[in-house]
Amino acid sequence: MENWWTSYRNLLGVILGLILLQSCDRLSNETYAHLDANERRKISNEYLALAKTLSLGSPEAMRTLEKAARINPKNELVWQELSWPYLYNGLYKQWNEYMEKAIEINPKEWQGNRGYVKLTYLKDYGGALYDFEAHDTIKTDISHEGRLYSTHYLKGLCYLGLKNYDEAEKSFDQYLITESQKTGTYEIDATAYVYLGLIHIDKQQYKKALTYLNKGLEEQNPLADAYYHAAYAQFMLGEAQLAYEYITESKKLFEAKQYNKQRLNTVLFQLYERDLENLEAEINCFL
Repeated sequence: MENWWTSYRNLLGVILGLILLQSCDRLSNETYAHLDANERRKISNEYLALAKTLSLGSPEAMRTLEKAARINPKNELVWQELSWPYLYNGLYKQWNEYMEKAIEINPKEWQGNRGYVKLTYLKDYGGALYDFEAHDTIKTDISHEGRLYSTHYLKGLCYLGLKNYDEAEKSFDQYLITESQKTGTYEIDATAYVYLGLIHIDKQQYKKALTYLNKGLEEQNPLADAYYHAAYAQFMLGEAQLAYEYITESKKLFEAKQYNKQRLNTVLFQLYERDLENLEAEINCFL
């Protein structure tokens, strides 16, 4: 009985949605002109809510969003919602065109958001850096999918991707200073220590690298990455036994999936199981 009622309600929702879509088709530009600002906002948001119940990127969803945008061109959320299907299908030019409209309406919310997408999805480090620099003149934190990110940290990632390690170091150091003043070290992203360690490993400054990596290991949830790079630094300093202890801990955390990763994308200097195996084999030759 319960399954029947659930199916009935779902069918009713679809029918009501189709009725609303048909009524939407009858709205003309002339009709919109008779709506005041409050009515435009209300109706536009109703179509936005309806579009979110439809399959993302489907013709029905896109038509509904386009109508919502025509009713209220200042609805930033509609332009942002319109952009996603283009991003997911690799149509970056069209994605950017819609994001530009959202940014024009509310740069404080969407400039940095676009930069985050360029950084993580597109690996467009230069383009992301441009957005973060522009965003930094407005506010210092960026919101994406309900999480706040420091622009100092994100700019550090951009410089790292561009292999400008000196500027990356400055950005990460500024991030550590700013965040420790705001929230204490508890809220600091441990990957900042990992990336600073990597920068100094690249410069063959292994002792300084270990200073940062060991700070990362003091965090409540240390990463396999920090142990791995610390093992490498110790190995390069001739401390094979210490390196072995670090790589052993790194393998344990990696198996527990406690390493630097993202849900849909690889991260800079992504750690893989073969990295652990290769370094462990090298260390074992000197034990």
